[in-house]
Amino acid sequence: MPTDLADSGVPQPEQEPAFLRDPALDQLLDAVLALTAELWIERDRRIILEQLLTANGVLAPAAVETHRSDAALQAQRDAAREALVHRVMGGFKGGSEQ
Repeated sequence: MPTDLADSGVPQPEQEPAFLRDPALDQLLDAVLALTAELWIERDRRIILEQLLTANGVLAPAAVETHRSDAALQAQRDAAREALVHRVMGGFKGGSEQ
């Protein structure tokens, strides 16, 4: 039985906490948590922005939900989505595609 705490496998105060056995999975968990926090910030700001625009008569209450993009805007949105998917998923293929 180890007598030294450093040899016991118990994380020391100066070490970063580990939640999973594989450090790569731990890093992936960190990334997912960071992305989740960023996603919430963006959603929260959008909710507030839509409410302010609606309250000030700039935007009709269901304008975002009922919006239909014209062909040019839809193509722009599709390209932006594809670029995002390639940047995010590129790392899973052994390198980022930019």
